[in-house]
Amino acid sequence: MQKKVSLEPWSERNIPEIAALWNRNFPEAFHVTEFWLMKKTVQDGDLFVPGTLALRGEDGIIAAVATKISDGILPEYYRTAWLSSLVTDVDCRRRGFGGFLYRRAEAELKKSGVRTVISGGEMHNFFSGIPEPEPETERFFQSLGFVLNDVRHYDLSSDVSRIDFDRVGVPMNETSDFVTSPATELDFPEMRRFFDREFPGRWKFEVMRHLESGGDPGEILLLRRGREVCGFCKVHVNHDGRNGEFNSQLGKSWGALGPIGISEAARGKGLGARLLRDALKHLQRGGAHNVNIDWTVLKDFYGQFGFQPWRTYLAAYKEL
Repeated sequence: MQKKVSLEPWSERNIPEIAALWNRNFPEAFHVTEFWLMKKTVQDGDLFVPGTLALRGEDGIIAAVATKISDGILPEYYRTAWLSSLVTDVDCRRRGFGGFLYRRAEAELKKSGVRTVISGGEMHNFFSGIPEPEPETERFFQSLGFVLNDVRHYDLSSDVSRIDFDRVGVPMNETSDFVTSPATELDFPEMRRFFDREFPGRWKFEVMRHLESGGDPGEILLLRRGREVCGFCKVHVNHDGRNGEFNSQLGKSWGALGPIGISEAARGKGLGARLLRDALKHLQRGGAHNVNIDWTVLKDFYGQFGFQPWRTYLAAYKEL
């Protein structure tokens, strides 16, 4: 029994304790390194410091909450905050510590003008919703006033090095009118027009931020017909797993795919499957083994290409 507890902010000093708390209480698929916990919290400019707190008991930190706000980042996120993580040590649950921490964070969010809190899904997120939701976890979030989605979504994974994507047997558009190739700086003007027209929200922001911050243009694959951009896919291969976010789960040469999208005029023509196949072959040629596709409900579509659910989430939000 905890006879005495105290609040403290997250800091570089207590990150090792919080990482240990995290990894004791989340399933292995969600484990983090101290490096990534620091990078996505204390070093993240979106971290809402007044609403990011740890609860210290007699033997160390027993619970922690992190919240984030992306001021002015996109109109759809006006007065929106994210519950980035909330964890209570298993030996200290059902005593009100998690609810207490969340309500302290929520009170600070209200003071800052926040009107909506979303569970996970921020720009540099750990989770795209409530991770591995179980009935007890769902009841806990409902007790805090969150509205839960009816449909689960997933992170998917597949070892693409083992698959012949020319023989998957998925119907797709094979016409030579369309070509998939990596973007170059010369493509930036047409890409901006494409995103302004087709995906003017978060996907545009994420891709253009990647490019404008010096990211490799070759990690953006473009589906084109002549000079017209008809689709895009963001890909990445990490060959150095020492500080890799998914190192312990996906191995050293892991890959990531997404977001991926097709222009409205080109949909329904088998081009989504074509672009996905081309992107997976590109990752394969780049030496990727286990590839992660995050935050999707389309497990059956991606399952045609060998992908299986790896992590499960449930979206939730609360209006303050």
